[in-house]
Order: sequence, then structure tokens, then C-alpha cells
Amino acid sequence: MAFLLTFRPKSAYIIMKKFLLFGLVLLSLDLAAQLQISGSYGYRVGGEVDVYYGGDLGYIKIADSESFSVDLDYQLRDGFSVSLQWFAQDTRMDFHGFNSFDLEHLGGAWNNYFLVNGVYEKEINQIVPFGGIGLGIATASFDDPRYDTSVHFAAALQGGLKIFFTERLGIKLKAAMLMPLQYGSGGLYCGTGSGCSVGAGASTTIIQGDFSGGVVVKLGETNSKPHTSYSSSPTW
Repeated sequence: MAFLLTFRPKSAYIIMKKFLLFGLVLLSLDLAAQLQISGSYGYRVGGEVDVYYGGDLGYIKIADSESFSVDLDYQLRDGFSVSLQWFAQDTRMDFHGFNSFDLEHLGGAWNNYFLVNGVYEKEINQIVPFGGIGLGIATASFDDPRYDTSVHFAAALQGGLKIFFTERLGIKLKAAMLMPLQYGSGGLYCGTGSGCSVGAGASTTIIQGDFSGGVVVKLGETNSKPHTSYSSSPTW
């Protein structure tokens, strides 16, 4: 049983491996560039998704639970960064049938989102509002070995504030809307005199809201001016 477009765990491993490799490439581009890393703890609102299970039509309820995330931001220019994100949730799932009053407990599940985001931000003194949109993958792994790990494409919208207390240390408050993409379509259209065009689309029946706060640290250069030390010794 899977509530997403299902691939085998080996496929999920390959995708996550590429995701981590991309992060290492960003780190190696220019260590003097502005890098930020943050870890957050919060709460995720579950959601429901329609499924066929055991010959019955119904929906899977994902329980609300605590969550955590890790962000790595690489600043391309002032006001714009590329961010790698990992959202994780340790939760449980239950199946509710539409044609019966049966409730089946599917057990614990581990939900992950691995995302690449474009993030816009505006620094106002020590306060930095930000917002972004991301694409990546979502995975769901069940504690029960009878169920396959599920993997599918995902999108996210997010926004929040970073508040810095020093040049390098601050807190990060964010809210994210996480959306596994369950249905996709595409096509190639050609017409006389109008050329050809390609269209693609995707949709979701589940949206998870994630609200969190944590610590953010600047790892690279800061915008601070160098400090000049004065000495009573003569300069030769």
C-alpha cells in the first residue's frame, strides 16, 4: 500500500544521494561566499489523502505531530539565495473507509521532504523577512515492513523571518506549505503557423502545514567592516 506514486526504496536512496551531492557542490563553489545553516523544531499539521486499500475506497489520515528541519542557504547575490532543505516528521497513519465504519491503524510513519528552493529576502537592520518556492521529492516510510516506501515529486511555499543578534548568530521563524504532487500531465501541441509548445502540470490532494523556529548561523563572509586596532607604538 502506498498513498503516493510508488517507487522502490532503492529509487529513494538514489534520489537522496543526488540531493546530498548537490549540497556538496554548493559548498565547494566558493567558501568565501555567504553561507547560512539553520536547524528548526516545530509542529506539522497532518492531512488526508484519498486511496484504495484492501478493496475499499477511503482516505488515509496523517496525524499532526512534531517535526524538524535543516536548511543550507547559498547566497547567489544580494536578496536571492538557493536553499537546500530537509523537512522530517515522525507520525502515524490511519485508514478510514468511505464504504464502512472500519478504522485500521497503519502504524508509525516517517515523512520526509527534500527540496531545492529559490529564496528572496530583504534585510532591514537585523531583521530579514524571506519567502520562497521549492521543488523536490517527498518520501513516506512505514514502520510496518508490509508497506512499501513511497516517493513522489513535491513542491513547497514558505516564508518567515530571520532575526540576528550578532553578525553571525540569530533565530529563524518560518511557516511552510508542503505539497506532494500526486497527479501529472503533459503534452506537445503543434499548429500551422503557430509553431509548437510543450505543456506540463501536476496536482495534489494533500497539503501539510509546517510551523517551526530555530537557530541560524552565518558560515561565510559577513557584511561587517574590518575593525581597526590602534596602538601607541610608532609605525615604521
